Amino acid sequence: MASQLFQTLNDPHLVAKFQKFFGITYKVPPTETDPIDTLDDSDEPIEFSGKNGHIFDKSAVIDDYNNHTNGSIHKRNLRNRKPYRTHMRSASDFSTSSSKSGSSSTDVDYEVGSSFFYYLFHIGAGLGNEMFYCCFFPYWFWNVDGYVCRRLVLTWCLIMYIGQALKDIIRLPRPASPPVVRMEKRYELEYGMPSTHAMIGLAFPWAFIYFSINRYEVNNQVAITFGLAWCLCVCLSRLYLGMHSVADVLAGLGLATILMVFIIPALDWIDEFQLKHQYAPFVMVAVTVFAALMYPRIDEWSTCRGDTMLILGVQVGVAIASWINYQNNFIPHDGVELVGSPPYHIKTPDIEWAKMALLRMVIGYSSLFLTRASMKQVTYKISCWLYRLKPEEYEKNKKLMIVELPYKYFTYCAISLNVVYLSPLIFRYFDIERPTCWTEL
Repeated sequence: MASQLFQTLNDPHLVAKFQKFFGITYKVPPTETDPIDTLDDSDEPIEFSGKNGHIFDKSAVIDDYNNHTNGSIHKRNLRNRKPYRTHMRSASDFSTSSSKSGSSSTDVDYEVGSSFFYYLFHIGAGLGNEMFYCCFFPYWFWNVDGYVCRRLVLTWCLIMYIGQALKDIIRLPRPASPPVVRMEKRYELEYGMPSTHAMIGLAFPWAFIYFSINRYEVNNQVAITFGLAWCLCVCLSRLYLGMHSVADVLAGLGLATILMVFIIPALDWIDEFQLKHQYAPFVMVAVTVFAALMYPRIDEWSTCRGDTMLILGVQVGVAIASWINYQNNFIPHDGVELVGSPPYHIKTPDIEWAKMALLRMVIGYSSLFLTRASMKQVTYKISCWLYRLKPEEYEKNKKLMIVELPYKYFTYCAISLNVVYLSPLIFRYFDIERPTCWTEL
């Protein structure tokens, strides 16, 4: 019974129906020769060049999706079936181009029936991407509240590390394409279960709400509506974009719910430790490096491991910078006495606040871009020198763990140090810092 339910929820046709309901239809260009007509009587499997590769027989998906990993199916299973005509292409060649006007061009893979849902769910998907958080955290540190943001970074790191690692342990393929239209090329080579977008789509807004309600005068109904809308938009975007099955999304939501029961109560203790303990930086570095080294080994490269190293680097950078701020009394030990006890009243932003925030963002992000560019060059060249690799073979080298780990980890550690420590010092020098920047214990 449980197995049958899982098969139903993991059925790619269920995702295809969801896409069709919201206006995404597979564009089937005519072909002169049906690839099925050319099959011989051998039992050799048809191998596809991309992981989670495309299959061209619509009726073969249910029969063979779970028996042949990443879309490899036997020729004999395709004979005497109704042809499903489409281009045979690997995952790396799959285009995300769309035709909103219904053009009949053979270069078009799918048609978009509703521009509103197209942009809504792309925004929803963006709310779960690593780059969104790498942009969001600096803004929140510089303009709103470091107390909440430190806890959000911890939540993001713990949830994403566990989810990404489980993907590469379980190794369940993403929904087969076709019948599903995959619209995110970047994540196509990753495995599917659990959906880390669904995990962080639940964990992040609810951690954000939990710590904000305890710190500010927040309307509970507005906060809950905001959390539900965020979570729903992120989760549905994974189905709309064809990147996860219903089973992947539900697994992500269930796992995140269980993890949050243990993570939320521990965040205050972890934050106090990373601020106050004299050996906190060494412990945080040791823990994150150990986690990076213990990440599951993978047979084929995907963005999953690199994104996980990025997340670990962000966390350790925030931890070290916060520790420096506290030890140097940049976060005053009597901060509550200076600003009063929570909950705090939320002031309506005015023109002056907007000007100062914009100035901080321009200076801060300029500094971050310089840090990122320089650290990427330094860490990459040092890695190539240490392991005697050819620097000009960048595409090949960046997929090696001995390069990818330091390349991502140290680069984003430096960026986080800049966000939490260096940039606020620059803001203080130019007298544009946020008034409560250093008073958030």
